Amino acid sequence: PMSPYGFNGDGRDIPPGSTANDLMRNLAQEYQNLGFEEGPANRGEPQIEPARMAAEQMQKLLHDQLEESRAITIMRHVFFEMALLGTGILKGPFTDLKEYNSFDSAEDDEGNEINIRVKKVKTIPSIEAVSCWDFYPDPNATNINDCDYVIQRHSLNRQQFSDLRKMPYFNEEAIDMCLEEGPNYQVRGYESSLYNRETVETIYKNRFEVLEYWGVVSKEMAEECGIESDKSVISVNAWICGGKVLRMVENPFEPTRLPFMVCPYELNPYQFFGIGVPENMEDSQQIMNGHARMAIDNLALAGNLVFDVDETQLVP
Repeated sequence: PMSPYGFNGDGRDIPPGSTANDLMRNLAQEYQNLGFEEGPANRGEPQIEPARMAAEQMQKLLHDQLEESRAITIMRHVFFEMALLGTGILKGPFTDLKEYNSFDSAEDDEGNEINIRVKKVKTIPSIEAVSCWDFYPDPNATNINDCDYVIQRHSLNRQQFSDLRKMPYFNEEAIDMCLEEGPNYQVRGYESSLYNRETVETIYKNRFEVLEYWGVVSKEMAEECGIESDKSVISVNAWICGGKVLRMVENPFEPTRLPFMVCPYELNPYQFFGIGVPENMEDSQQIMNGHARMAIDNLALAGNLVFDVDETQLVP
């Protein structure tokens, strides 16, 4: 039987620019000499459904891409914050590069066939779960479509910060200057209780705080940063650390959009962030806590010592 996964050179590659009709035609050609006729099959006769076969191949491709982008783990984080804090935030999708090793056959100088290891690069989609604590939307907006801008705060260690130079359009000189100046992470007041760490200042002393900006800037500011455009308002993506611009490019999405999907657990039409499960059940939980405390207090009184006083023995 033919392998459902295929291999390089099996002749089953989809040529660039193919349409759905081309795929259907290729599938139909595989069965043209077997006596099949176009139309529905009679009872007990086999039937070939090219559309279903093409859909199954696309489904397999989607599952592979979700598996490679760790979608299950990332979506669990989004759903967790959506239920706990009221809002789940998903960033992406972006295009990422994945390196993997492959073995190809070749001949050595003596004509013997040998296997050589080849490093290959594959393009895969990538998504990211953004915490509500690191997400700062436009304060005048009530949903992501109304935002003029959003800011995402990153906490990077020295290695992660240095790896930014491998990303496209990052300024390596600005990254080197920030590395020379040292970590600059500013600890927020809520982080000690959020992460349950008393010495949060010492833990984050070797971190870099990087701000990622998605939004609009004026034409003058864009020209100062080397972005030429005929528009009066330009949508950009900028990365900033320690007052230095690490990256500033025009928004690559067409049509222009912010690459964040915000999902509230319960929609509050008058504010950006939604209402989660704990906030919904707060009143009911307080009533339950009150009843539990009352039952414990009554039990303590009922289980106490009991005195019997003979009033005839008291002094008048």
